[in-house]
Order: sequence, then structure tokens, then C-alpha cells
Amino acid sequence: PGSYFVGTAGNGLMQLDAHTFSSKRLPFGLNARGAGAIAYWHDRLWFGGDARSINGSLVSATAQLDRFTEHAPQSGAPADLITALATTDSALYAGTTHGLYVLAGAQGRERWRTGRFGGSDVVTSLVASDGYIYVGTDRGASRIDRAGAYDAILSGPYVYGIDATPDTVWIASGAGLIAFARTGGAPAMALRGGGSPPAPVMDVRIVGDTLYALTMDALYRRGPGGWLVPDRQPSQRLGLLGRLRSDGSSLWVLGTAGFAVKRAKATTWTYYSVSDDVPEGPVRDLLPLGLTQWLATPAGALRVPLER
Repeated sequence: PGSYFVGTAGNGLMQLDAHTFSSKRLPFGLNARGAGAIAYWHDRLWFGGDARSINGSLVSATAQLDRFTEHAPQSGAPADLITALATTDSALYAGTTHGLYVLAGAQGRERWRTGRFGGSDVVTSLVASDGYIYVGTDRGASRIDRAGAYDAILSGPYVYGIDATPDTVWIASGAGLIAFARTGGAPAMALRGGGSPPAPVMDVRIVGDTLYALTMDALYRRGPGGWLVPDRQPSQRLGLLGRLRSDGSSLWVLGTAGFAVKRAKATTWTYYSVSDDVPEGPVRDLLPLGLTQWLATPAGALRVPLER
């Protein structure tokens, strides 16, 4: 009685006291209208915002969403558009339009630092693999080791997505699908012909023994026997395609008009469309988490239960 709670678009909750004419801000939800990236680290969900905010663009929350924490720029956290998030056991990496940020240290005592990797400050994609962080930018790709040292593995093309196996780093770029051998010192090489996808390639994922490469209008697959006929059905339902995500067995395709998932051993796609299931497109990121799917969209972060 006497208190009112006002929800805002990007500034949390305001608690107003009608008796004392005082107000208090309660952090809840994102600090920006939309979300650009989502990760799960140290038992918390991490939401990267898609716009500048006086309270910072990164927010974390408990899995039950009963407590939100804002990571303010004053603490060293990013203030810019967050394009990608990646995690290791010991660190959270946030790629932004103005550099790479790293949150590391003992749990509960983590500290921010800025990653320096040369090339461009515009980070487009991140992946953690076997002790390295692979960073895609608008001018190539680099890798960072545990000590923070970096070396460039590709210079020139815009990198849209990146994934890695124990022996190869796969790079989806404006110049096509590019393979970089992790050992041997050979330069990165673009795949040409033989059914490989044409440029630009928007993303790449390895699931089991199959490599998936996404263009704006088709999903390409390469198994042990080579490239298969591309699957163009998702683009008929999802519009322009932009991202691939996987939990190691299932595969998700993200587009401007929604997203689709093909569960392990399934032969058909399950579709979720803008207006029916998703408030606004494109779907920028997706985090599989148990029986739910967390989406990053221009309208915010959305939790969608997986169909059983």
C-alpha cells in the first residue's frame, strides 16, 4: 500500500512511494531494448545489450531470473554494442564493436580487463576451443592463448562466424568458407568447388562428423563422403539466414523471420516464427539450455521451451 512499481524500457523497475514522494530504482531485465548475445557462465545467464546505456550493456541474472546484476562501465565492463559472448571455465569473453573484454578470476572476485589482439576492434564472433579463444572481426580472425598472447590467422575478409575442431578452425567469411589448420603452419585456405558454399558464408558449425555452412539462402552439409545437396527449406520459412547454433547434437538455424531446430536423430525441422513465437526479428543469438532456448532479439531476450 502506498507503493507503485513502474516498468521501463531499459531502465529497470522504479519503486515510487506515494507517502514520502521518494523513488528507488530496482535493476531488472536488460539495460537496452534488445539483446545481441547470450551466454551461461558461473550459474548465471549473461545478456549482451544491443545499444549504449548509462548503466552498461551487459546484465547477468540467476537462472530463476529473481536477481539481476548490472555490470557498469565504471567496473571495466563494456559500454558498447555486444556482438558475441564466449566462455571458458575461468573467463567470460565479450566481443563488442569497440574491442574485446574479458572477465576472469576466482568466482565472486572476477575482474575485467580489455583484450588486445590487433587487427580490428569490431568483434563479430567468438569461440572457445582447446585453450584458445578464436576472434572473428570485420577484417579477419585471430586466436588468443591462455596467457593472453595473440596471433592473426586470417587477414582481410569480414568474418561472420567461426568454429573449431581439434585440427581445424573453420571460418565463415565474406570470401567464402575458409579452413585454417591448427598445426603445421599452413596458411588459411578458402574452399572452392566440389559443392562447397558460395560467398558470403554467414556461419559454420561442426556437429558430430558433419560440417554445416550457412549462406543467406541455404544450409550446406559436408559429411565423411563430401558435400551433400544443400537444404533450402529453412530460408523459405525464415527469410534471410544468418546464424547457426548447436549443443553438440541438435542444430539451430536463425533467420530474419524466426528460427528452426532439428533435434538429434530428427529428420524434419521444427519452426518458430516471428509474430507467432518470436516478437521481433532477426534472431541474433540462441543459447540452448536444457529444455529451453534463450533467444537474443531486437525486442529483448526471450525464453522458448523446446518441444518434447
